[in-house]
Amino acid sequence: MKRRTSTAVVTVFTAAMIFGAAAAQAASISASVPIVRPTSPLIDMRASYPVQPQLRVFPDDPGDASIWRGARPYDEIAPLLNDLMSKSDRVSTQVVSHSAQGRDIYLVTVTAPETAAETARQEARRDTVKYDPIAAATDADLLANYKVPVWFNSNIHGNEWEGTDATLDYIADLATSTDPAVTEILSDRRLYFTVTNNPDGRVLGWRGTWNGYDPNRDFIRGATAEASIVRDLSAIIQPTYFIDIHGYTDVLQVEPCGPPHGGMPRPGVVA
Repeated sequence: MKRRTSTAVVTVFTAAMIFGAAAAQAASISASVPIVRPTSPLIDMRASYPVQPQLRVFPDDPGDASIWRGARPYDEIAPLLNDLMSKSDRVSTQVVSHSAQGRDIYLVTVTAPETAAETARQEARRDTVKYDPIAAATDADLLANYKVPVWFNSNIHGNEWEGTDATLDYIADLATSTDPAVTEILSDRRLYFTVTNNPDGRVLGWRGTWNGYDPNRDFIRGATAEASIVRDLSAIIQPTYFIDIHGYTDVLQVEPCGPPHGGMPRPGVVA
């Protein structure tokens, strides 16, 4: 996991200021025309848990760069998640977006089962936290019963494979563990996992996306599905904690000093 320095925080704050100024300028041009930013049409937060569809299984790909790395190839992820869902009512999955090459981007939710009424109360508490934080801070029911949302995002850089494998191992342990501590965690929290945020980059062994962008530099522009889905899910999940798991390559990258899109387009493509 990468550490965020104070410099990175300042940079993010500055970007937010610029984005806010642009939005204000657009609003001043025509206050009567609402600015609507579309979200992925695949995002559909569930009415109860678990929700366990049969995920599409992709053909075996012996050219997947994950194999060379000793990591789990992309085509083995869906079968693993399908198997975990068959064994545990704690695991829910959904496809929330697609990569440029058409691979599924998964969101896995691990939590204790919830009825529709329990999920509705959870969503109401989340909205209170978002829209009326002062009231939320003194709401005894919310403080005692809100399932804290914790989100793990892995493999936003395609050639940083390790986070996906660690995440899948963690999900498997949570799914079947009889440890009372795990039971307590899943009763009090919803754990969300985007197990591979950049599946094309994972398969190709590239830092960036198939179309030549670094998705970790793309949250304002939203030129990639890989960055857009993180941006969109942030507003919907509203995580109390967000853990972005990176990995090691042969290049030392000190954020935020890299070019806006990483400077590593795929062959024949100018980013």
